[in-house]
This record gives sequence, structure tokens and C-alpha cells, in this order.
Amino acid sequence: QYIRFSTNGVVDFDKKLSRTLKYAASVNYGIQNGYQQNYYDADVTAESYAMTNGTNRVDYLPSSYLSQMWVDGKPLTVSAKISNQFYFLTSGLNHSILTGLDWSMDANYGNGKTFTRPPRNTNGSAYRTRSFDQIPSMNQFGVYLQDHISTTIGENKLNLMAGLRYDAVQPFNSSFNLQALSPRINASYKMTNGLTIRGGYGITSKAPTLLYLYPENAYFDFYSLNYYTQNVDERMALITTHVYNTENHNIKLSKTNKTEIGFDFEWGQAKKQRLSVTAFHEKTKNGYSMSTTLNSVQFATTPIYTVAQQPTGQEPILSDQVTYNTRFVSYLTPTNNINRTNKGVEFELDLGKFRPINTTFNISGAYINAKTESNNPYILQQDVAGRTTTRIGVFKPGRGTLDERFSTTIRAIHHIPELRFIVTLSAQTIWMDQNKYIGYESQPIGYIPIQESGTPTVMYFSESERQAITNVSDPDLYLSINDGIFKTEKWKPLWLFNLKLTKEFKSGLNFSFFANNFINNRPLQSGTRYPTQYEKRNVAFFFGSEISIKL
Repeated sequence: QYIRFSTNGVVDFDKKLSRTLKYAASVNYGIQNGYQQNYYDADVTAESYAMTNGTNRVDYLPSSYLSQMWVDGKPLTVSAKISNQFYFLTSGLNHSILTGLDWSMDANYGNGKTFTRPPRNTNGSAYRTRSFDQIPSMNQFGVYLQDHISTTIGENKLNLMAGLRYDAVQPFNSSFNLQALSPRINASYKMTNGLTIRGGYGITSKAPTLLYLYPENAYFDFYSLNYYTQNVDERMALITTHVYNTENHNIKLSKTNKTEIGFDFEWGQAKKQRLSVTAFHEKTKNGYSMSTTLNSVQFATTPIYTVAQQPTGQEPILSDQVTYNTRFVSYLTPTNNINRTNKGVEFELDLGKFRPINTTFNISGAYINAKTESNNPYILQQDVAGRTTTRIGVFKPGRGTLDERFSTTIRAIHHIPELRFIVTLSAQTIWMDQNKYIGYESQPIGYIPIQESGTPTVMYFSESERQAITNVSDPDLYLSINDGIFKTEKWKPLWLFNLKLTKEFKSGLNFSFFANNFINNRPLQSGTRYPTQYEKRNVAFFFGSEISIKL
């Protein structure tokens, strides 16, 4: 459920440095409710609700119980924009200047995550409630300047657009340094023969969400004493809670550098036929993810108590001797762990209307090569049966995927003027669809030795030491990788046919019926990575209707 208010307007000053002033403001308020439940039927366990470090006596839960969790969100977004536009002429160049600034605020006033009893703790990582209204609001501020220059060279037209934008996230919070300058430039040169050459380069920045700025703490609960008897009065459970702040104040704004070059060619009567081709290269650095880093691994030391005496019908008496158990724990923290590179070519061929059959044909397609890789080490604890874990493997950065796809779409739009009827048929073909994993290796670059206290440190291997690691000599470090990871997954060509029927009425009312994958083409195919595994490809057949009114 959402409530939205918005307003906008234009003020004409007709001044030299302010011809047109535009403004817009909006308020969005939502009510979001989520619910999930799990029924647990297993061994008797105890749960702690402690929010701070320490050892606490806790109650045992029933062996069977229903865990219910609610998520209550009340997101609020407030935004405002203002822009100013004016024009001037210098030495035959027309300048259109656009300046502006914008501000937005995001907050959530919901009760957040609550539960009757928490989901069962199976590996030490525990759940806690968290109210959304305890999370600070996020403010974003931006200011920009753009100059659109146009001129003619002979009978040809040249357009040049250059701009600069400054963004700041949480400008009122000095613990973050989230600022960016984003330049961009685009140019096009249109010739009288119908050919237009164009290109551009720009940098855009993307702000993190509240999840990355203010993540919830990581909680780990370990037994210090687990003494369960049939007699309720004789039981005792002690749980030590370890709390870690998962915030990362070194997080940066994610930036994307994009370069484009292409051409448009128009021909035919009234230039109704057109071919557009665009090649692009897009690289995103410091993409956001929740990851385990060298700063989010810790040694958690837990006191271990034992029972010295058990008086009948009374709680046990603990021994004065206390031992300590150290565990390696890791948690997710906000990171700039993702690098992405997208490159490819897109084209569109508009053949215009074939009047004898009153049908317009359009062909479009794209080849896209997408590479995603991590830039943080991969940390993995592998426990070997019958052997105490003494070290944690650290594998080199660069894990990711490489995807390639080439697809085309042919679209035919047939008009029946007498009936005010439009029939649209599209046929999409995926000619190439393949994927492979990159950066996966079995030998780590180092390890973290488990120690009783202190900060975890990485002990790096020399290349010869690294190559000598095998699953026999170092089973706690060597990572066994499925052979399929090293194979490229390739799929056969796939077709998808969609149909849309539209009836236009004189009153401005349009009624449409659509059916996607109307021939229900869902072949059962196997890929090249796991040839014995089959899956149905293509979206399932579905249909619906649309009504639009033009006032």
C-alpha cells in the first residue's frame, strides 16, 4: 500500500540567465508487511535474546515449536528538484544551458523484524529483532550543469552536449565520505545524405541503499553450559553472545564509465526507413555486495563451564574451573566487492510501412558480453573429520562469471483502419546463450591461523608452496571444485512468439489482449555443463488484457 503526493510546475522569468525555471516535489509513504513461519521438530535447544556481549542464563525451548516472524515497514521518501534553463549565442554556436539541483530523503518508520521465537540457531549465527525506525534516514544531494551546443557546418548539423554533476550521500554525516564528480559528453553529426554519426562518454555514480550504510549487527551464540535433564528445576543453560558491528564506513560510491559510438542512417520517402547501430563498453567499479572480508573474520572466545554437583530438585552447582574455547566466526559486511564489464553491439532496423499490406516491420537485436568478478579474497573454513581445524583458507580475488548472448526480435504491426484494429506479432530468437565461471582455483593464496586471541592475519604462500597443496596433503585448505565449474554452459537457439491485439475506440478508449509465448514453446533441453540434467526453457504461456484511456 502506497500513498503518493507530487507537484510540479514551470515559471517563465524570461531573463538573460533564467528563461525557464522548473520545479518538482514528491512524497511517497508506504506500508509493507511480511510474514514467515517455520515449524521446528528436533532436539531441545536454548535461545538467547541478548543484544550485548556476555554470558547469560537462558531458558530451553520446547523440542517442537512454531517460529513466527513479522517484517513491518513504513518507508518514506521525500524528494525535490529544481532546474533553470537559459540560452545564448556565441560565434555561430547556440548554447542551451541547463542547471539544477536535487535532494531526496529515504527513511523507514516501521517496527522492522519481530518474532515470537527466533529461527533455530544451527551454526552459532543468531537472529535478533531490529526496528527500522532506529536506522538513520539517508539524504542524497546533487547539483549539475549542462551545456547543449548546436551549430551547422554547411548543410550538416553538429550537436555537442557536455555536463558535470556532483553527488553527495549523507552530506550531514562525517563518518561517511560518499561524494562523486560525474562528467559526461555526447556528440552527433548529421549529414544531408541521411547519415548521423554519434558518440559519447560519461561517468555515473550510484548510491548505496540503507542496507549497506546501516546493516544490522552480527550475533553469535555459543553454549557455555548445556545441562539438560528431565527435571525442569535441575536444568541449566548458559549461552555466551558475541556481537559485532558490521558497518563499513570505508564504503565508496559505485561508479560506471560508459563509452558509446554508433550511427543512424535514414532513407526512403520522407526518411521513414532507418538503421541504427550502437557499440558500447560499460565498466562498473566498486559495485555493492554483502561479503566476507579480512576485516569481518574474528576469533570468538567462549568460557566453558562444567557441573560439579547436582542437588536433587535444585539447579546444578558449577565448578570453579573454567576453560575457554576459541572459534573462528565470519559475517557479512557491506563492501565494494563487485566489478562488472558489459560490452556489445545493438542494432535496430525500421523498414517502415509496407502500404500494400498495411504492415510495419521492425528488426532489432543485440550481442552482449557481460563479465562480473569479485575484488575481495574468498575466505573458506573447511573442517576435516577427526581433525582439529587450525587454519582457514584464503583464495585469491577474481571469482565471477562471463555471459554471452546474441538475440534478435522481428516485430510486425498490422493495421486494419476500417475496424480500428491493430495486430502486433513479435518473434524473438536467442541465437547464442552461454555462461562460464572464471577465477575458480583449488589452491589458496594463503591461510588464517586460528589463535586464542588477537586480530586474524593472513599467512601467504609462495607460488611453489601454493602449487604443492593437494587434497591429500592439505585437505583443510585444498578446495575440491566440481568439474562442471570449468565447462562453458551453452544452450541451443530458442524462440519466443508473442501476440497483441488492440481495438481503438473513437472515445479514446483502447482495449488490448496479449498472449506471451502463445504457442507455449517450452522445450526440455540440457546444457553442455551437465548433459544429464534437463530443464524447461522459455517463459510459461500467459495472457492478459489492458485498458487505456486518452483524455
